[in-house]
Amino acid sequence: MPKKNLDFTPEINFFDNKIMIADWKEKLGIIIESEEIVKVFKQTFELAWEAAEKYHNKIMDQQK
Repeated sequence: MPKKNLDFTPEINFFDNKIMIADWKEKLGIIIESEEIVKVFKQTFELAWEAAEKYHNKIMDQQK
């Protein structure tokens, strides 16, 4: 993915039934304890990962 598409500083981490969203640049963070919210973030991540793999494979096939 082009670096211009990755111009952000916040990060998101999951652990147990918690999600931590932090922006170290702005010195701001939040921890949400919710099994359902963690579930939707994880599912969104999985969908994005699958799409990225398909995109990567397509690019690799074109380079053959």
